[in-house]
Amino acid sequence: MKDPVSLRIDYILKSCSGKSVLHVGCTNSPYTQRSIEDGSLLHFRLAKVASKLYGIDIDEEGINIMREEGIKDLAVANVEDMINTNPFNSIDFDIIIAGEIIEHLPNPGQFLESMKPILSKPGSRLLITTVNAFYALRIFNGLFGGKEGVHPDHVSYYSKSTLNKLLEIQGFEVQDFSYYSISDEYKKYLKQGKRWILFFVDRFATMVLPPLFSDGVMVTCSPKTKK
Repeated sequence: MKDPVSLRIDYILKSCSGKSVLHVGCTNSPYTQRSIEDGSLLHFRLAKVASKLYGIDIDEEGINIMREEGIKDLAVANVEDMINTNPFNSIDFDIIIAGEIIEHLPNPGQFLESMKPILSKPGSRLLITTVNAFYALRIFNGLFGGKEGVHPDHVSYYSKSTLNKLLEIQGFEVQDFSYYSISDEYKKYLKQGKRWILFFVDRFATMVLPPLFSDGVMVTCSPKTKK
């Protein structure tokens, strides 16, 4: 049976609808202002569907930009050390969104440990999305461009197997898994000028190749209950 391929934003918004949400990595450093201006900042979209929404990020500049836009319930914090410094310690959350941040973290196991105390509410979940190590476009760049297509702040990439293994080691149980296809915003970028060939590669990966070569991976998980 093939693993499903979903739209990342739709998947996240559906998971957060009517729920109390903690959005870790809520800015888009260093592109927060641009993301606000073009309407793509995920935190703004979450605000439309969540019953309550709180945001945390280590990027103080990005947090200040969001506050200037009228966004409340924000805090500057290191998500790898929230076990000691949780600014929203008294709040119970239904779901924690960690969208496109784990690939930036030098200590992902420490991050996952820091999430466990926050997931104390029965039925609470952690939703992680991250870029796929086997994304076809990244492989294409390497084969024909002779270079890595890597974000300057990324320190690691995950596949389905490696992400699930990390979660298992850290004592998490996966409830749902999905690959995600490239975002609409990035599609517009790929359609410009000579980049059309990259758009073709992405379409080929999504529509013809196995889901293994999709843009990213998503898991919904929770700490394993002690027996």
